[in-house]
Amino acid sequence: MKLNSIKNFHPVLFGIFFVFSLFAFNIDLVLLHGYTELLTLILVVGGLAFLLWWGLSFILKNKQKAGFLASLALVMIFAYGHVISMVDEFFIEEFYFLIFWIGIFTASFYGILKIKKESQNITTILFFVSLSLIALPLIDVVEYQQSLSSYEVGDTDMIVKTVKSLDTKPPNIYYMIFDRYPASKILSELYDYDNSDFFNYLESKGFYIAHDSMANYPFTFLSMASTKNMKYVNYLSEIAGDSNNRAIAYELDKFCEVCQFLQSQGYRYVYAPSFFQPTATNVDIDDPTDDVFVIPDFTALFYETTMISHVANLISGVVPTGILDSREDARKEKYQTILQKFNWLEKIPDSDQPVYIYSHMLIPHPSYVFDDEGNYISYEESLKFSEKKLFRDQLTFLNKKIKNLVDKLLTESEQPPIILIQSDEGPYPYRTRTVGAMNYNFGSMPFEELETKIRIFNAYYLPDSDKKELYPSISPVNSFRVVFNEYFDTNLEILPDYYYVYSDRDHYYNFVNVTEKILDPSIHVIDLDYNIDGQFDWKKIGVESDEVDNFSYISDVLTIYYQREDLQEAYPEVAEGNLRHLLGWAGEYGLTFYPHLEKHDYIYELMQIYDKKSLHKKYPEVLTESDLSRIFVWAVKSGMPIYEKLEKHLPIYDLMIVYSKNIDLQNSYPEAVNGNNLSNLFCWAEKFGAEEYSTLTPHKQFYTEKCLKLIDVGS
Repeated sequence: MKLNSIKNFHPVLFGIFFVFSLFAFNIDLVLLHGYTELLTLILVVGGLAFLLWWGLSFILKNKQKAGFLASLALVMIFAYGHVISMVDEFFIEEFYFLIFWIGIFTASFYGILKIKKESQNITTILFFVSLSLIALPLIDVVEYQQSLSSYEVGDTDMIVKTVKSLDTKPPNIYYMIFDRYPASKILSELYDYDNSDFFNYLESKGFYIAHDSMANYPFTFLSMASTKNMKYVNYLSEIAGDSNNRAIAYELDKFCEVCQFLQSQGYRYVYAPSFFQPTATNVDIDDPTDDVFVIPDFTALFYETTMISHVANLISGVVPTGILDSREDARKEKYQTILQKFNWLEKIPDSDQPVYIYSHMLIPHPSYVFDDEGNYISYEESLKFSEKKLFRDQLTFLNKKIKNLVDKLLTESEQPPIILIQSDEGPYPYRTRTVGAMNYNFGSMPFEELETKIRIFNAYYLPDSDKKELYPSISPVNSFRVVFNEYFDTNLEILPDYYYVYSDRDHYYNFVNVTEKILDPSIHVIDLDYNIDGQFDWKKIGVESDEVDNFSYISDVLTIYYQREDLQEAYPEVAEGNLRHLLGWAGEYGLTFYPHLEKHDYIYELMQIYDKKSLHKKYPEVLTESDLSRIFVWAVKSGMPIYEKLEKHLPIYDLMIVYSKNIDLQNSYPEAVNGNNLSNLFCWAEKFGAEEYSTLTPHKQFYTEKCLKLIDVGS
């Protein structure tokens, strides 16, 4: 009887399984702070599952049936998020899927209520199934924990061998990482942001800015491990073997030869806490953000997978783009944390003991919580602006805070400090927002995407130094080698600057050397008269041979594509007629390097938003038929209020709305249906449309100019 009673507890086991399996999948990040959060969440979910089963037992007076109903409810609630993510690729509207899901739940619930005969066999099966499900992630966790002890990442053969004893107190060292702060080249080309005032300010204060600097490993966990140990970390691939455990690199980050050397020289190591979990450990200070409450990341992640979270999102009309981006508690924590950390950094007092201060801040890294004046921006407010505007505003505010900090450090310190200001990586390329970073092949990035990720901000303030070892392309692996040579006479070798990425998120330690690709000066040497006949099958996108001339915006991009091996490697799906990411590349990067593409910028700008908003679910014809007419209508009705960059193309979008509603126009100008060849339609708009349709009247001059010059904006 006791065993049979225990078997009725399968709802508790099912609830624990969903917690434990999610933990096992994210273990390399979650386990950084131990098992406390996991155990707490297991107790909470297990307790709620027990109460649900007990309550149903009390109501139904039947423990077995109550167990069936409780397990059904828990599975339907906790599995929902995982299932909807799997069916998302089929372009199913979540509202209708939710109705379908609730229908299944209701029918199953009713069916269980109608069961009249008890069945211990089913109870036994559910008990052992739930127990087995828990055993699977448990095995993974045990293996993970055992594997950690086998990874010896610290190099006992220290790089710094001997050093002379110093006669005077060495200066304080500030090492500050601003995550994903791009190089000036990327800011100018990709974000239309002129950062020269900020750089001029730093240089006027005596900073050396390495304008051509690039990250040796443009990913935080590898970048920090390399920089703080002053060496390349490719040897981790031998230690890791087949493992994909990021904790291996985190352990090397903690080993930190820079820290050990400075401590041997009498420095006090001060590590400001970070919003990023792997660098969130507090070493030597009281956390200035202790008074800020935030839901723990793993708990929030678990909540986001539940049906409760998805229903709440549908009701509110806010669909999260990521846990930290959309959670107001996390956004406010980031906002307050960064402000408090800047205030704290400004107040580190001088003392008899030199101090090494390391601070890692997730800014200008998303989420975007600051406007250009430092005011808080909620998630819903952020949806009103383009991502690039949000980035620019947050960067503008960050520059102000850095200036203020530098002023205080240089004017209020008894002894001028050493200051290193760097980014660990650049922003993620456009394409990762559409395919997801988990599915992104970093090893085959085309040149422009690689530049976006690998070029970084890197500035040095070295008081009383001739800076002879600094040079424009110095990379972070050499940063502390230069500092130690200059101030401690270590005579360390300045290493050649190499650059590596991992191949993909499933192979963190499979390093790909991209040094030659990123330094290739001939990448943009293109023959505009290159003949692509026979290389692309136009029928793949529904275009017949006599219609090809109407698709010159595709022809222009393909002319570049078939002359660049890196683009062909990055976008092999083009051969199958899928131009989605190639058009995204053209809008994000191509216009900068290939001026002849500028005549198509309205298409590219719209395609970027098309991807970002997942509009392919509503308008699949954009990809399958290259038909942009309906997406133009969307651009005016929904896109304009959110994306200011579309406003300059308003005459085109207004015209296409009229076109989409007028069958006679579509029959008269069939070449315009794909949104490409609009020249004849412009002439119609100038002669007749502006007189007949009030929405076109304000644009009459625009249509006149286009018609008179016989300029086809699509060809």
